[in-house]
Amino acid sequence: MLLSDLVKNTSTDVQQVSVTFQATLAELKELQDNKEAIIQSLQCSFNEQIHKIQ
Repeated sequence: MLLSDLVKNTSTDVQQVSVTFQATLAELKELQDNKEAIIQSLQCSFNEQIHKIQ
């Protein structure tokens, strides 16, 4: 195998890994945002319930 062919294949593989990594990172960010929104909603509900009890 020629070195130039090997470099081309490696470059493509690195690009594919990078794209996959970026997509995974975006999914994780979305999950984090959703979890933070749920926590905030629960905190508001908790505060409302505490207010009703008082």
